[in-house]
Amino acid sequence: MSDVIRCLESIGRIPMTTMEYAATLACFDLEEGERRALLDRDQVSLRAQIDGARTMVFAIMAADEHA
Repeated sequence: MSDVIRCLESIGRIPMTTMEYAATLACFDLEEGERRALLDRDQVSLRAQIDGARTMVFAIMAADEHA
């Protein structure tokens, strides 16, 4: 079974050089298509590989100053 989600969590934690990025990908049990999409930074292909949602939203919400 693929570790693509755990891999995405891992690579999103810290900035990496291209070599560090490739080495990190090698540490995970990824299918070849997933690995290629990640190496190519191809979100469309990756989404197709993991059968992901067509539309995704990423947001950072600021903490309420009065809470």
